[in-house]
Amino acid sequence: MNKNIGINIAFIFFAGAFILLSYSSIHGYFIKKNGIRAEGIVSQISTIGFTSKVQYWRNTPIVTYLSKDGRIFSIKDCDSCHKIGESVPVIYDSNNPENAVIDTKSSDFTVVYYLIGFMVLSLFYLELKKMRSSL
Repeated sequence: MNKNIGINIAFIFFAGAFILLSYSSIHGYFIKKNGIRAEGIVSQISTIGFTSKVQYWRNTPIVTYLSKDGRIFSIKDCDSCHKIGESVPVIYDSNNPENAVIDTKSSDFTVVYYLIGFMVLSLFYLELKKMRSSL
């Protein structure tokens, strides 16, 4: 039996998570680069929560924006500090206005953070695999 199977499974799991998170960030990056800017308004606050041993509740702002052709769309914002009626910059895909992102400067570097994390994970995996094979 392969003594590295646990390491391999863990690496595949974490690599898959990094790929999914990176895809989402890259998709948002291209919308920000090629999209149309609009001013959104926080139209409501959605309370999301679950209860297990600990109760967890999160207020999620719903941002409503108007596309150039006059259609109204809404997206959820992950920043819970917005208040109803607050103006929020939105960038949406010109071909599919339902695809939109909130325009924040902090999200510009998210892809870089995921790539660095993936490289660190890969180096850790290779080093761990090398140590296990020398035993």
